[in-house]
Amino acid sequence: MNYKMMGGIGVIASACELKKFQQRRASFDVNISWGSDYKHYDDERSQTKRNMVSLGPAFTFNVVPSVDAGFGGGVAWFTSDTDASFAKLYIEPYRVDWAPGPLIRRFVIRTPQGHQSPWWHVAVLRYGTVIFPQGFAPGSFGTPTRYRAELVHHWEINADLEPVIRKIHGTW
Repeated sequence: MNYKMMGGIGVIASACELKKFQQRRASFDVNISWGSDYKHYDDERSQTKRNMVSLGPAFTFNVVPSVDAGFGGGVAWFTSDTDASFAKLYIEPYRVDWAPGPLIRRFVIRTPQGHQSPWWHVAVLRYGTVIFPQGFAPGSFGTPTRYRAELVHHWEINADLEPVIRKIHGTW
């Protein structure tokens, strides 16, 4: 199995309905992420790049305030300027989301506890692992190399839309 690191940006939207002042304990989310995937070939001297967009559901639960953990899966689409596009299924066995805004608001800026703007909760840092269990066929990345199943560690900067949507609906 190949191991590698990847970065990206994404958007999180929760499908859970919450009442005013209620904090999410668990949720069913839809995640969209953008990133790049690099493959090495010719004895690691050369590399090829594919842009990747992933879409998939996930289950997330709150561990402590501002920290969520979860798992999911979905489909990733790979595109390139020179080669044909293709899609692959992926599994995300774990991920950890951390929203630093509430801690910054409370301990650095020291705004009063009653000031609960949803914007402090939008920025989320994610660390997780994605597995492409079937790997990639020869030619997928413009090279004759077949890439076995991959385990990819990834960092992302995400925007959690739930606080803003709740603010619009008056349930924040």
